[in-house]
Amino acid sequence: MNKSISFLIRGMGITGALLVLSIPFFFNPPISTTLKVVSLGLLMIFIIFAASAIRLRKRMEDE
Repeated sequence: MNKSISFLIRGMGITGALLVLSIPFFFNPPISTTLKVVSLGLLMIFIIFAASAIRLRKRMEDE
């Protein structure tokens, strides 16, 4: 269980860092559709990691 939650937290950190690094590209006027799709994908992955970590933490507290 601890390895699982550490994997989820590490995944949240990596995807959060990639989202932060992609912010400056939004201020360029010619924003491409690819950047929007990649950013949306990163956001969805971050949300999945966060929801899974919260669910796993609650499950660990119940045991």
